[in-house]
Amino acid sequence: MAKRPNVHTSKSPFADLVRLHDEPQANPMTIVAVSGDRKRGKSANPDYVKLTSYIRRETHRAVKRRLLDEGREISELIEELFGQWLAGQTPSASVQTPPSH
Repeated sequence: MAKRPNVHTSKSPFADLVRLHDEPQANPMTIVAVSGDRKRGKSANPDYVKLTSYIRRETHRAVKRRLLDEGREISELIEELFGQWLAGQTPSASVQTPPSH
């Protein structure tokens, strides 16, 4: 691969990325396609649909913080809450809405 000409006299914040791209790799990685039981993302899974909603910013921040602490995804929480609602149960007390301003 031909080297790109240096058109800048000062160092660009992306100069290192360009250099890494242009340099031949000593140990190139080989990517192998895996078939069979490979996990698919939710966006590619026909059993899932995308849901868009508007919630208060503070609620969103509080939920994200808590889910990070618990190592969960927001889609897991939504699925859990919807399931409880459909079953006629009250969502768990651990899910609290921050006070509105």
